[in-house]
Amino acid sequence: MSSSSDSLFYTLSNHVQRRIDEAFDVVSKDVGAIVEADDDKSSDLQIPLTLIPAALQYLDLPLDDPEICSIFRNAASGWSSSSPNICRNEEFVSRDDWRAVCAVLLEHGGEDDEGPLDSLPRAQILGSSEEDEGESGSYRESDYDSAESTTGDLDEEYIEGETSCRKPGGHRKAELLSLSTKAVDTQKLTAHQRQACLDAFALFFPDASPFELPEKKIMMKDIQRVASLLKEKIKVEEMVEMLDMFSSSAERSVTLMDFSCMMVMTRLM
Repeated sequence: MSSSSDSLFYTLSNHVQRRIDEAFDVVSKDVGAIVEADDDKSSDLQIPLTLIPAALQYLDLPLDDPEICSIFRNAASGWSSSSPNICRNEEFVSRDDWRAVCAVLLEHGGEDDEGPLDSLPRAQILGSSEEDEGESGSYRESDYDSAESTTGDLDEEYIEGETSCRKPGGHRKAELLSLSTKAVDTQKLTAHQRQACLDAFALFFPDASPFELPEKKIMMKDIQRVASLLKEKIKVEEMVEMLDMFSSSAERSVTLMDFSCMMVMTRLM
């Protein structure tokens, strides 16, 4: 996975970066399960997928969230160990994938946690079966009908959403969103184009009715599912970047209106 300077992980504070790495290290060391890659680089270390719940608990993150579990299973599907001491069927999560997923989960609110991680007993981390409750974020519902409003209103909505978020990498995202709204401004959607956007959007939700589609939002799990059907391997960080680029909400998700702007901006219709 790319370790470029604009990676989401490296936009986090040093404190949050240490939290993420310490969770990975302490769990793997306690169980003796780190698998070193051939080039012996720290970023290439791996941890068994079965230890991910213990590492999540170390960060006070939900252990059984379906979307989080699905992301880690997808990330682990491309890794295996050649060590004779480890079961051949075991799957592994690399440190880079661990960082990428945790960076998304801890991007908001993680910097306020000033307590040291090692204050939590390791025996409790590895042996407890309690389930942590994940806080459910709230976000503004977007109505697809707003795509038919004036281009001035569309620009205003994107700008307002961006300034209210103020998240890492926000300046770059603001420029991208500005570019997308300008594309819509120069090529106002026709009825045919709106239908084309809706048809493409519907491919992510095959079980949704036409009435439900305008309320749907493309999440990371939806991208993973479609990539799996197409037999494409997409890295976690790449999915994060895609959602971050086109989402107009603080929580990474792509609404039908976002999707329509993306279709116009990328000239896919």
